[in-house]
Amino acid sequence: MTLMGYQKHEIRLKLLQNTITRLKPLDSAIVFNADLYSHMQANIDNMLCMHKSDSDAELLCLWSLKDSCAQRIQIVQLCEGKRAADTGSLCLSACPVHRPLLPMTHKVTAMCWAPRSGWQRLVLYTTMGHVFRQESMAVIRCLSENDTEHNQEYCLGRKATWSCAWNPVHNQMSVGSERCALLLNTDRRTMFEYNTNNSDPLAVAFSKQTGMTLYAGLRRGGILMFDLRCRSTIPMLTLHHKSSVCSVQPVYNDIHLLAADFSGIVCLWDTRTNKVLVDYHGHVNKYTSLPIHIDDTETIVYGVGEDGYTRFWQCRDGKQLLTLPPPSQVSRETIPCVQLSTRWGGQDGNSGLVMGLNNRLHYYGSLSVYS
Repeated sequence: MTLMGYQKHEIRLKLLQNTITRLKPLDSAIVFNADLYSHMQANIDNMLCMHKSDSDAELLCLWSLKDSCAQRIQIVQLCEGKRAADTGSLCLSACPVHRPLLPMTHKVTAMCWAPRSGWQRLVLYTTMGHVFRQESMAVIRCLSENDTEHNQEYCLGRKATWSCAWNPVHNQMSVGSERCALLLNTDRRTMFEYNTNNSDPLAVAFSKQTGMTLYAGLRRGGILMFDLRCRSTIPMLTLHHKSSVCSVQPVYNDIHLLAADFSGIVCLWDTRTNKVLVDYHGHVNKYTSLPIHIDDTETIVYGVGEDGYTRFWQCRDGKQLLTLPPPSQVSRETIPCVQLSTRWGGQDGNSGLVMGLNNRLHYYGSLSVYS
């Protein structure tokens, strides 16, 4: 610090950017081995969704199963692997843990972690019926072996469900339902319906710091912001998009909001001035609900396009750092799921990208920071 004038935080950010620009495929592993699992459990088709835990030691994954309407929700535990001299910046071993959920009569439409105080392995997911006139559900499940205390189910009627989000600050969940956004308090068992101008919320999220703002990205374009402190169900602010908004990602300061739509636009909004601060160019999307992510340090924005390529940008100025090709040929049904971290397995410095594709996890890291 004396010689270079750098602070510890700046050095970490510089090392992260250096790792991103040097990402290379290091290893891959099969999640479910056919020799260890039954035919139905091992018959994995495509990975549909993947979320990392707050500790970066677990992944919450959703797969479709071959020749079946069933889906599989499973926690995959990540541990730092045994390192060799040429291992690189990322070394992981993955193992499915806890009991899986196998929804068969309903299709899972959205999923996320739902942590409560002292209970980290709670999962929130929404469903729609495969058969006509089946009712949609919002379900909270604990994936620990013997705990059913926190299991809850909410019947949402014969409405389609598109998205869901969990508010850990106030133990609330939001469901993007047909032509409205629902807010459910799991402690008091109350539900409020928010006006989305008769449009479907394809993406919902809560503000991270206070949990007092609900964001809803609409099919008709635009993002609505609701103040949960007042009783009004009318939005307090609208951010305009020309195409359907498929992803909203709040920044921790509760001022900036990362958003993406079906036209491939990815941008960072300032909710105080109602203006776009940064545009992130190069993302490919025409009609698929694809998530856009921001890393824990909030310096790297990344996401997978319809072409299967993963792109990384600097959050502050929108500079594209890297375009990463998929490990194999992909289609619209097999778009990879990605997560980035600097502390995989809960170990600082174990940095890199984990990509889920079909029944495999692919690990990307830098071979040498100084090369």
